[in-house]
Amino acid sequence: MLEIINMQQGPIPIIVRSKRKLRSFTTLTIPGRGKGFNRVVIEDEAVTEYIKMVEKFGLISTRVIN
Repeated sequence: MLEIINMQQGPIPIIVRSKRKLRSFTTLTIPGRGKGFNRVVIEDEAVTEYIKMVEKFGLISTRVIN
């Protein structure tokens, strides 16, 4: 499991693998820091290279959860 934390004020859309179809992607929007809902936990199978790229830019922070 991977916990993604939005570090920005506004929402950030990220691309993850879809649960419903085999080779498709979907967009997951993470809200901003305002109300404390800026944390999302996704499965390891849904992680894409786009998440690593957005983390490199400093927009999000990730943490591995067992």
